[in-house]
Amino acid sequence: MTNPEEDMVERVARAIAKAHRLDTGEFVGADGARHHVEPWRDFIDHARAAIEAMREPTEAMKRAGDDVQTVSEIENVSVPSLIESEDVWGAMITAALKQAAEEATGEQVRRHSDADANSITALKQG
Repeated sequence: MTNPEEDMVERVARAIAKAHRLDTGEFVGADGARHHVEPWRDFIDHARAAIEAMREPTEAMKRAGDDVQTVSEIENVSVPSLIESEDVWGAMITAALKQAAEEATGEQVRRHSDADANSITALKQG
């Protein structure tokens, strides 16, 4: 669960550290003293770069955000319905992650296909 009080840069930095399996905690050093470590602080620049890269949404993200925003008819005037910004943001981030997952899966398939092709070529030559 994320802490709603932490800023987004810290949240992303903590997520990057966690992805690297680097947890905040304490350890006892060789000197016998307890030391507190917060490795996420080493990823602040990475977090800022990641958030900056998200400034311009992809086409898939724009479509997902548009899908959440519906229009209501009130006295023959179209007005945006009351929606939560978190819903639009969530839909856009979900679209970005889905696109990344699909691209990663495609890259894995391409790598396996290349490896299979190389194996077949080696067998033919051998």
